Amino acid sequence: LPLQSIGTLRNVPLSPWTWHPVKPIGSSRTSLHSDKNATAIPDIAAQANPWVETRVDQGYSKFNDIIQAGDYTNEILLYDLAFEANRELWDGTFASSWSSAAAWNGTDPLPNRQYVAHPQLRDATRVRALAGSSEDTFGLWLPAYLLANEGAFNVNSTSPTAWAAVLGGLKSLVRNDVAGKPVAGDHPFAKFRKPASRDDATWGGGLGLSDAQMTTLAAQIVAVVNERGPFLGVADFVNRRLANDSSGDRGALEEALTRANLANPDLKTANLIATPNDAGTLVKVANRGRYQNVSNHLMEGAAGYIEQADLLEPLGGSLCARGDTFRIRATGASYDKNGNLLSRVTCEAIVVRSPDYMTPEAIDAAGSPSTGNSALIPPTVVSGTQRIPNPALNPINQKFGRRFEVLNIKWLTSVNEI
Repeated sequence: LPLQSIGTLRNVPLSPWTWHPVKPIGSSRTSLHSDKNATAIPDIAAQANPWVETRVDQGYSKFNDIIQAGDYTNEILLYDLAFEANRELWDGTFASSWSSAAAWNGTDPLPNRQYVAHPQLRDATRVRALAGSSEDTFGLWLPAYLLANEGAFNVNSTSPTAWAAVLGGLKSLVRNDVAGKPVAGDHPFAKFRKPASRDDATWGGGLGLSDAQMTTLAAQIVAVVNERGPFLGVADFVNRRLANDSSGDRGALEEALTRANLANPDLKTANLIATPNDAGTLVKVANRGRYQNVSNHLMEGAAGYIEQADLLEPLGGSLCARGDTFRIRATGASYDKNGNLLSRVTCEAIVVRSPDYMTPEAIDAAGSPSTGNSALIPPTVVSGTQRIPNPALNPINQKFGRRFEVLNIKWLTSVNEI
């Protein structure tokens, strides 16, 4: 299946180092290798790496693709991998669900049904011709121009009803375990594509929630959004806050799951509380990392333990923190020479962001400063040590960038409207 959400990567081990979390993407728990208000431990991060080499015991050579040869003594190897990975992936990339193995004609539904051909797309035939026979190239470089997200859900919503509707996207979906038995519950989440067993609450990996539990969870999410919002990006929503208060313990969804007591009501060992301490160790206190950040529950992370990433895998592709459609209001007023108001008018416009420049050109024609420009021409370029406006752009495009399409405009006449 093509990648439908960044959350689909939740089981990918990103690091060769054994001290990093196995499944960092979508996870928001605090790290043993960072302070709550940071993504590292400053005292340790300030030290040079004491290792002579970075090798593994299985006979592999240095991980030169991760730690460059000769640079390992300067690298910081202890840090909050989950926070940094989420920060880069959830805001810097998106999963279009566009398969490189199959052509897309621009009209048939993609696996992620919310991604559709951009309504302002021009010259679609010419765009396809640019891709040649390489669908991989086509899907990799042009989705931001070709696709629009139709119906993304803003994580800053404070509507319990709206959150319940989004969380209920798997309602009545049949998810079978490896034996072909459907996972119980109105909303079947899972750790794996095919859970090992629906009947093993601890290790089976099939996580079914009821309608009532979803309603409770939606209410708790709204409570957390009211406390922590607005979120500036999806990564800000996924990650914990870099703070010493309780918001530094876990991300918004993880916090809501904890408050709703939905980690897994059927997992009888879920409340087996851990008592983290290093009283018996010979390691110096200064070198122990932040053992205070260890999980409060020993069963966290078990296959039957519902966590934030279990929600983000199926739902992450529909989330956003800012949309492409905006309501803009402008007011003009007239006063007499004594400062008394004579009249006031207010208009309201609904606009949508377009991938095209203010002065556009066909996508396969770069254009010039005296004409328009293709949407694929970068708005800035590097000159020496600075990034400057691209001199190849039309001056209007340099100044104003991408265009907004006006969908509707009206004059507001009543006090209630304004």
